[in-house]
Amino acid sequence: MKLTSKDKENNVILFLKNRLSYREIATRLNIGRSTVYDIAKRNGFERQSNKGDRQLKIPEVIKRNIIRKIISGKCDTAVKAAEMLRHDFNIDVSAQTVRNVLKVAGLQAKHKIKKPSISAKIQKKRLEFAKTHQHWIINV
Repeated sequence: MKLTSKDKENNVILFLKNRLSYREIATRLNIGRSTVYDIAKRNGFERQSNKGDRQLKIPEVIKRNIIRKIISGKCDTAVKAAEMLRHDFNIDVSAQTVRNVLKVAGLQAKHKIKKPSISAKIQKKRLEFAKTHQHWIINV
């Protein structure tokens, strides 16, 4: 890694204070963008990336409503939740958008684990066996 002079580093800091972009600073001082980024990081000028100004398709209030309806069981699937949004709130979104909302909320789809059906009679026998052999030790 090539060292940059203190003079160039000070110029980078000056340009960063003037809110110039990393690319503009790099072209003005004839150094690499990654060098500008490293100097900025060392001196506490790290910038947040722009997330864009796009408006959300589903407002926070309606997101909470979707989550509540899924948890309560009023809507079983994302498709039904999307239909509910179309009908109740006049918001046209896909089922995948609803799935994304549920994923961000921490909800995941899981298959129900199948358990063997045990009759009460067999269950009672198993419990009886377990109680009688609870402290059973095999001597070898």
